[in-house]
Amino acid sequence: MKFDLDVIKTILKHREPFLFIDSIEDISDNAIEASLKISENETFFKGHFPGDPVIPGVLLIEAMAQTAGFLIAYNLTKENGTQPGSVEYDFFLLKVNSVRFKDKIIPPAILRIKAKVSPSLMENFYEASGQIYVDDEPKAMGNLLVYIRTKK
Repeated sequence: MKFDLDVIKTILKHREPFLFIDSIEDISDNAIEASLKISENETFFKGHFPGDPVIPGVLLIEAMAQTAGFLIAYNLTKENGTQPGSVEYDFFLLKVNSVRFKDKIIPPAILRIKAKVSPSLMENFYEASGQIYVDDEPKAMGNLLVYIRTKK
């Protein structure tokens, strides 16, 4: 199942310039693949680094977290029998663990962001593993702890 940016925005409250998912390419109960197109004109390249642009690692971690958060919220809407966007969720990235960067990513690039989410450790807490690929080459991977709650 694929979703475009409009559907993504019904589930995630992130917005440009801090939304790091363009489309959902595939989704299942515990796994998701998203994508993000990166051009040479991204604002963060003005400072990271002028003349030698490299995507900041912290943004790669954020892309993995947003992808995992989308999967969790999407599954919660299905479980509750509601439509995407009818319930708003707050997401918090609580822990980043064992992140490795295999190679720098330079623009232009299309990131394939994969995440797998484990069943809730305790209510509202989820462990996720994420990977980022460019042209089938692994570029980053790590484990995350995400907290999600219904927005009040």
